[in-house]
Amino acid sequence: MLGRQFSNLLTTIVPILNNPRLNRLIFSELVRDEDELVAETAIEALSEHAAQGAQVIDTYIWALGNSDGSFDQPARSAADALAKIGPSAQAALPVLKRLGADPEISDSLREAVNLAIAAISPN
Repeated sequence: MLGRQFSNLLTTIVPILNNPRLNRLIFSELVRDEDELVAETAIEALSEHAAQGAQVIDTYIWALGNSDGSFDQPARSAADALAKIGPSAQAALPVLKRLGADPEISDSLREAVNLAIAAISPN
C-alpha cells in the first residue's frame, strides 16, 4: 500500500522539480529502494524525462546488476530505458550481456535485455 502511494507521489512531483540535476540525484537514490514498486517508478520517471547522463546510466546499470528476482521489474524498466538511450549507453553493455547469459532470468527480462543490447551495440 505504501509503495503505491509513494509511486503516485513520485509521478506527481517529477514535473515540479525543475532542477534536472536534483531530479537525477533524487531518482537515482530512489532506484535503490527495497520496495520494487518505488524502484521501478523511479526508473520509469527518469526514462520518461529523457534523463541520459552518466549518473543515470550508472543507476540503470546498478538496477540491472542487482536483479535477483526481487528486482526483476526494475531491471526490465532499466533495460528499456537503456534501449531508449541507445549507443550513448555503451557502458551498460557488459552488465546487459552478463544478465542476458543468466539462465535464471525471466523470459520478459531476457527479451528486454536483448532489445537493449541491440539498440546500444554499434553496428
